[in-house]
Amino acid sequence: MDAYAADPHRAYWESVLEERYDLRGTGFPDLPLSWNRWLYRQTRGSVDRLLARNNLTSRTADASVLDIGSGVGHWLQYWTDHRAASLQGGDLTATAVKELRRRFPDVPMAAVDIGLPDPPFQGRYDVISMMAVLQHIADDVRWRQALV
Repeated sequence: MDAYAADPHRAYWESVLEERYDLRGTGFPDLPLSWNRWLYRQTRGSVDRLLARNNLTSRTADASVLDIGSGVGHWLQYWTDHRAASLQGGDLTATAVKELRRRFPDVPMAAVDIGLPDPPFQGRYDVISMMAVLQHIADDVRWRQALV
C-alpha cells in the first residue's frame, strides 16, 4: 500500500467530509453550520483586507492560483469570484476531489498529500492558497515537505 493511501489522517478527513460535505466538514464539524459560515466570512474578509492593503485586489484577475486543501470549495469559489486567470486545486480526500470536479469542472483538481514528496503540481503560481491546512500536519518531516 502506498503512503498516500495509508495516511490515517486521510481516513479521518474522508469520514468527516462523507458525513458533512459543507463548511462544517472543513471547519468545526461539531458546531452549527451557521457558526462555520460566520467563521468563513470573517476569514474571507481578512483575506480581502490583506489583498487591498497590499494593492493586490485588482491583480487577482491576472493571477495563477493554486488552492491546496480545497475541501468543499470555499476558497476555489473565492478565487473564481476574483476572476483568477488560472486556478488549480487539490485535496487529500477522494470525496472532496470528486465533488470539486463536479462543482468546478473547468478547474484541474488533484488528489494530493502535500506532506509527501513530489506533489502533482507543475509550474509557477502567483498565489498559493492553503487555508487551514498546515496545522493539521502533525509530523515534522511531512510539515517541512508541505512547505517545499
